[in-house]
Amino acid sequence: MNTAVVIMILLCTVVLFGIINALFLKKKPLKTGFMYVLFGVASLFAVNLTSAYTGINLPISCWSLIISGVGGIPGTILLCVMQFIIV
Repeated sequence: MNTAVVIMILLCTVVLFGIINALFLKKKPLKTGFMYVLFGVASLFAVNLTSAYTGINLPISCWSLIISGVGGIPGTILLCVMQFIIV
C-alpha cells in the first residue's frame, strides 16, 4: 500500500474514535452532536476565509460538508491534512 493511504487510514481511525468519545460519553449526546456539527462546518468556512493567508483552500462540496459535519473540527483538520498530502 501507498504511504499516503496508510496515513489517511490512521487519521480516519483517530477521527472516528474521537467522534465516538465525544458523542457517547457525554450526558447530553444530542446537544453535543449538534455543537460538533456546527463547529465542524464553521471551521470549514474559517479555513476557506483564511485561505489567502494559509494557502490551504478546501472546496465546499457535499463531501467536504459531510466530513466536516460528521467529524467536527478533527474532520476539517483531516481534510486539510489530506489536501496537504495529495497536493
